[in-house]
Amino acid sequence: AWRGRIHESLTDDSLIVAPGCVLEYGYSTAHNADPDRALRLLLMDHAASPDDHRTLYYLSREYIYRLDYAAAIPLLERRVSSIGYRAECADAWLYLARCYWQTQQGDRARESCLRSLLLVPDCREALELMATMSWPAESLIWTRYAATAQNAGVLFVRSPALASD
Repeated sequence: AWRGRIHESLTDDSLIVAPGCVLEYGYSTAHNADPDRALRLLLMDHAASPDDHRTLYYLSREYIYRLDYAAAIPLLERRVSSIGYRAECADAWLYLARCYWQTQQGDRARESCLRSLLLVPDCREALELMATMSWPAESLIWTRYAATAQNAGVLFVRSPALASD
């Protein structure tokens, strides 16, 4: 069975995806016609189940897309405090790092980024963000690490433009 009005997931978390299986994602035509649809649906899911970690993750992303970091931060803080899919949790820590960075909370941003790397150490985007948030000498080290990253275990590989913002 499926759960969620948007970003649906299987209710059976024991499902294993076979090696080499590629899952493709995309937006429906309804998204283009109504850009606020995802936010409305996620708010309904959040009202029905306020502690669901997947809803917290995707709802926070909707706020980030709107550059509303203040709304995203508490949702991400709740998301990272719960157990769940490791790659998604690492991505939530990475988003939280970006939100803290955008709100001039550098120490919290670096700590969150490091927590993401503890979960998925081969994440190029997180390594590049650490380079951005570090002093010049340390930035070179993080940049060297990032150049070798293969994104093993990463939930979403985003465009290089996003990784370097």
